[in-house]
Amino acid sequence: MGQSEERYRALFNFLIEGFCIIEMIFDDDGKPVDYRFLEVNPAFEEQTGLHGAEGKLMREIAPEHEAFWFETYGKIALTGEPAQFEHEAKALNRWFEVRAFRMGKADNREVAICFKDITKRKHSEAGMLENTRLLQDVIDGSNSPIFLKDVEGKFITINASLESMLGMSREEIKGKTDYDIASKEVADYWRAHDKQVLATGKAIQIEEKADLKDGHHVFLANKFPLMDATGKIYGIGAISHDITDRKRAEEAFQENMERLDLALISSGMATFDWDILNNKRVWSEGVHRLMGTKSEDFTGSADEFFRIIHPEDKSIVQASLARAVETGDYETAYRAVWPDSSIHHIASRGKVHRDNTGRAVSMTGLCWDVTEQKRIEEVLRENDKELRKLNRTLKALSDSNQAIMRADNENDYLNEVCQNIIQECGHAMVWVGFAEQDEAKTVRPVAQAGFEEGYLKTVNITWDETDRGRGPTGTAIRTGQLCICRNMLTDPDFEPWRQEAVKRGYASSIVFPLMAYGSAFGAIMIYSKDPDPFSEKEVQLLSELANDLAYGITSIRLRVERDKIEEELKRERKVLHTFINNIPDYVYCKDTQSKFIIANISTARAMKCQSPEDLVGKTDFDFYPKKLADKYFADEQEIIRTSLPKMGMEEELVDQNADIRILLTSKVPLLDNAGLVIGLVGIGRDITQQKLAEDILKRDKETFEKLVQERTQDLIETQMELDRAKRLSDIGTLAATVAHELRNPLAAIAMAAANIQRKIKGAVSFERHFHTIEKKITQSDLIINNLLFYSRLRKPSLQNIEIHSILEECVDLAEKQHNGKIVFERRFDPIKNIVIEADVLQMHEIFSNLLNNACDAIVDVMGRIEITTKHDEAFVKIYIKDNGEGISKENLKQIFEPFFTTKAKGTGLGLTVCYQVMKMHGGTIGFTSEPGQGTVVEIVLPKKHHS
Repeated sequence: MGQSEERYRALFNFLIEGFCIIEMIFDDDGKPVDYRFLEVNPAFEEQTGLHGAEGKLMREIAPEHEAFWFETYGKIALTGEPAQFEHEAKALNRWFEVRAFRMGKADNREVAICFKDITKRKHSEAGMLENTRLLQDVIDGSNSPIFLKDVEGKFITINASLESMLGMSREEIKGKTDYDIASKEVADYWRAHDKQVLATGKAIQIEEKADLKDGHHVFLANKFPLMDATGKIYGIGAISHDITDRKRAEEAFQENMERLDLALISSGMATFDWDILNNKRVWSEGVHRLMGTKSEDFTGSADEFFRIIHPEDKSIVQASLARAVETGDYETAYRAVWPDSSIHHIASRGKVHRDNTGRAVSMTGLCWDVTEQKRIEEVLRENDKELRKLNRTLKALSDSNQAIMRADNENDYLNEVCQNIIQECGHAMVWVGFAEQDEAKTVRPVAQAGFEEGYLKTVNITWDETDRGRGPTGTAIRTGQLCICRNMLTDPDFEPWRQEAVKRGYASSIVFPLMAYGSAFGAIMIYSKDPDPFSEKEVQLLSELANDLAYGITSIRLRVERDKIEEELKRERKVLHTFINNIPDYVYCKDTQSKFIIANISTARAMKCQSPEDLVGKTDFDFYPKKLADKYFADEQEIIRTSLPKMGMEEELVDQNADIRILLTSKVPLLDNAGLVIGLVGIGRDITQQKLAEDILKRDKETFEKLVQERTQDLIETQMELDRAKRLSDIGTLAATVAHELRNPLAAIAMAAANIQRKIKGAVSFERHFHTIEKKITQSDLIINNLLFYSRLRKPSLQNIEIHSILEECVDLAEKQHNGKIVFERRFDPIKNIVIEADVLQMHEIFSNLLNNACDAIVDVMGRIEITTKHDEAFVKIYIKDNGEGISKENLKQIFEPFFTTKAKGTGLGLTVCYQVMKMHGGTIGFTSEPGQGTVVEIVLPKKHHS
């Protein structure tokens, strides 16, 4: 057993793949919700990026981990069926290849997992897929048949032209070989040419025959090797031209030249004849079309011919012609320059004819346009070049992602990323700068790699709106968007740094902001020696690298901050432990089975234990009578089941010594990082003596409060009566004096006015003055009456009245007084036939006063007063709403004070009288108002009067 364990452990530790054993966790419904790492091998951390996982829950380490993983492993644990799959763990930002199986018997919930990080491969496959799609689009644009095979001769893809010829889709032919589409003899012939390309690593051009869906074909195939970024051949490609018609024309050439010309014209080819002895050329009309010449202007001289050929290709053609004279076969390709300066690629092939002496006398041949073929070949070369560049950028991205796993500090990490970009991408210089929050908003360089030569000491870059802040770096930081300087020599925004940049050979740059929490805290700058070298694909990969860099910086900072926090937590935990152990309250934690996990010293003493450790693993059943322990257990299980706390419970405690105590206890659920209940926390305080004291105090307090309340109420009522009596006495005295002092003069004035009016009766000019005197005397008399009414305010003479009829009378009177200048809207139906106990005259006084106030408040607008009503079992409510000037907040506070008024002619007693009358009826009156928005008065009257 020991030897087996040792072998298992050696295998476990030396696996290059990640390996772990987990314990699945299910909820009450049997749904897998989490798992705990029981064992992990050394490769686990490298493959997952998770540190210290052993013994922890997955949701504790990665709360956002997808449900797929829990469901998959839960199914394995329940069914025992192993699984093998590839899947992305988005929370870990990785792809994994996984093999998993259940450990042990059917009731075991442990699952063994062997896995490998395949993130690089997935990213590479995604890039290859994108490049393959791009390549497919290019080759589909060609009418020439094109295919790609791997080194084993299996088709990778074909273009649309070849699909049509074969009658097979690229999906159908993928993975097949030449032997699946042709006879063995033909397939052997094709395969021999493929092997030649694979063996030499060089392109060849050969003729190949094929019996396809639409008949027999002859192709001129240009086969070339496919190489990866390291130069290793991984396949073969071919661009073929269907020369079936041409071959047929060549075979019929001897029989009928005219028929050949027609066939060649229809196939896009043309014929030529060269009189070698006289160095004269005769071209068919098709050759003129290929060369961009006119037959009527062409004499056939050698100078005319070579004038059309591109200067760089003349020597090639001359050498081919000389070789043909010797060997008898002519084959070449060259560029023709048309009169409009356009370039056309021409392929040419011919046969030399000799006389009886063996002397070369003439050559007959064909030529055709291969411009499209050349274009495709150039696209493929450029695509291959771009693919190599993107692969290097992808490697820099991958290396930078791995750097964050190794980084001990931010500075080393930044410098390693910069160095990766220089080494893999081949750019001139890279640097990282942080945006300072100083007054000048400077950008501080913190890391760099490449050919820098003191450049960063001269730049003085900012991210403000000045000239030195409007460059690529400042703009990227300020806007949070990438910024490209395609040509430093012409970009006006780069002018402040142009001279120093040109000295060091920089020609262009690209800047990516480093983002965190929605804003840029810095940027990474990449300088190139070439103008505008950054393709769209490379920009996408570099953008991803910049995002990963920002994430890495943030992660390192969070890691440093987390270490500080953990150190602080350790200190606080120690302080908390000391505090808890020294407080008199009982503090403890229990698991989901109500077993003690931890407890303080006070709890241990209360349970008659020597130390808190003696409680661990035990329950209340070990210390209390079963009935009491059952109650505690039921309460705690309810808290664990519902996640709801129980606060401030008074519990009677009877221990094994029959001692009775009263505890004030609070119990709350204990949650893990995933929010799952893993136990509870309890805090209790012995309040036995306090309860005894409270009972005594409560009894004495109730007696005392009752005496104080009775005495206080008597004093309040007595004081209110005294205050009211004094005020009424003062106002009554004042009213009687005013009435006596004013009524005698007013009576004399009235008598004198009447005598004068009688003596000068009929004098129209005096009638208006007499009317004014009478009006003022009436107003003065009204003021005196209000004073006397307030001073002699009596208790209401209650009787059963229909309140809506009184309200109707008051509204009718107000409507007549204002003679249609104000619209009165009535809604009395809710209180019709409602009878209340009230004083009729006092109700008239209240409603008339309030309606007059509402009318007086309306100035310079079309008046509108709404009177609405409602009632419930105990009260009748009446609302009077006007569209007048409204009342300010300051005036609303004083509105019921005696003699306070905002009117030029008021006494300030009307609302005071209303308030007193409502109070005596047991009702209320209230105002709601805003200046300019009108006023609403609410009158609430009880249906039955209560003395």
